[in-house]
Amino acid sequence: VRNNTELRAPFAGTIVGKYFDEQNVYSPGIRGILRLAVTNKLKLPVNVSGADYRKVREDMPVRITTDMFPDTVFIGKIRNLSPGADPITGLFKAEIVLDNKNGLLPVGVFVDARVISDEREDAVIIPRSAIVSDSIAFVYRGGTVTRKVVETGIFRADSVEIVSGISRDDYVVYRGALGLRDGANVETMEEVSR
Repeated sequence: VRNNTELRAPFAGTIVGKYFDEQNVYSPGIRGILRLAVTNKLKLPVNVSGADYRKVREDMPVRITTDMFPDTVFIGKIRNLSPGADPITGLFKAEIVLDNKNGLLPVGVFVDARVISDEREDAVIIPRSAIVSDSIAFVYRGGTVTRKVVETGIFRADSVEIVSGISRDDYVVYRGALGLRDGANVETMEEVSR
């Protein structure tokens, strides 16, 4: 009887869930006995929209953060990007694979994952609120503002890359920019910072 009751996993892992006690009788249809996971390499299943699909490639880096470790950024990679969309959802399935050799991230934790589509060193980044209609931003210098036409690059939820029109040394108006005109005299309400 013992030979018929020994269970062997097809891989080495860590027990992350136990759903059955030793003396209980197992019958088909029950959830399972144990949950076994490989913890040194984590996989995060994700869905990619059609609009984002053309920007995502196999092995692209992904920046991963979690509330559990707010000051730590983990780096993963896109793997197993499906060549076809799900016929019901219209989404493309993929996985993000993350090395977790130190075991810092537990299995099942919720994370925020952002694909790194492009990186530029020394990029000028400003708040999106600083851009007013038609790629216009205002720069503050010596009590007046100057209207600048800017070329934008990568947009994020709350910031935008500036390719040209503003330099790293400029002070950008990011609150109250609507209604400003070139050469207007202004006063700052708080300390000016870059």
